[in-house]
Amino acid sequence: MLIKLGRLKFSRIILSVPRERGFMALFAAGPGQSFYRWVREEIRRGDPEKDFIVAWEISNLMAERKDAYYGKLFKDYLLIDVGFLPVFLAVYPLGDARELYWSGNLSRKAWEIFGLLESGPRTTLALNQALGARDKKARSETDKALTELMRARVICRAGMVSSPGKSWEVALYDLLERWLPEGIADEARALSRDYAIDRLFDKFYYAIGQKDEPAARRFLGLR
Repeated sequence: MLIKLGRLKFSRIILSVPRERGFMALFAAGPGQSFYRWVREEIRRGDPEKDFIVAWEISNLMAERKDAYYGKLFKDYLLIDVGFLPVFLAVYPLGDARELYWSGNLSRKAWEIFGLLESGPRTTLALNQALGARDKKARSETDKALTELMRARVICRAGMVSSPGKSWEVALYDLLERWLPEGIADEARALSRDYAIDRLFDKFYYAIGQKDEPAARRFLGLR
């Protein structure tokens, strides 16, 4: 980790966020306070750049420990507490990459990335190398395809790892179905969609401090 937090303070963050909220946007505007904004108030470093890094690192560690799902389901990255994840998956089931691709609903680049991830988790660096993405435009296309796969609930962030020969760490991706803790998919299948939607709305209302169904439906992409 680039920035070390005290064991007690870090434990408090891991245990309390986003468990109480169920889910929350990582950086951008979402229902209530974003995780980044929460970190800024909790850590109080007074340096937006360092606070950004702290929020990013904690999110990746949550994904690595499987404390929370970390991925881009909507406009912003979301953190979803693993205990609340069955509710999300009851409304937004796991995506089938093969079905999506052969029905014309998955790009060729996303399909290629899916094929690479079938053999195991890979970093963005390893994916770009395997795809021959050497320039900025090609790497941007990789990022776009990764977002496509996350929104289709095919892949997720799985943490971050050290980059060989570098002083920084890079994002690690895995197939969502493989990353899921044991039993989560079965729990999701046991829930009715209507019940799960009601639970999502309740958490959304809690986050914003009032009942606003139109806002909840817009954010959650429900019509």
